[in-house]
Amino acid sequence: MDIDVRTAVERAKEFLNEVGDLIGEGIRDVRLEEVELSEDSQTWLVTLSYGRPVPSPMSINTGFYDTYEREYKQFRVSAKTGEISNMSVRRFSDGVEKYWVSLG
Repeated sequence: MDIDVRTAVERAKEFLNEVGDLIGEGIRDVRLEEVELSEDSQTWLVTLSYGRPVPSPMSINTGFYDTYEREYKQFRVSAKTGEISNMSVRRFSDGVEKYWVSLG
């Protein structure tokens, strides 16, 4: 294992920033949720979450979003090279994959 946990998380964040415009509008407030080294020590599993604006009747008129949806993505980062091999939606055992936060 050549890549430490901090580097694996940084690589996942960099990747998310690189593809953010492909995911959708306004990724913000990126947070580290989980990190785990695979049993064979070959892959870091990094889960990041972020807020995304949710259109509402008010935001359509004003352009200001007052509700954000929290989404979770899991990244597979090579523990040897730091290369991202996969990004997927992180689902939890209770079926939760996101929650709503109202800032208004």
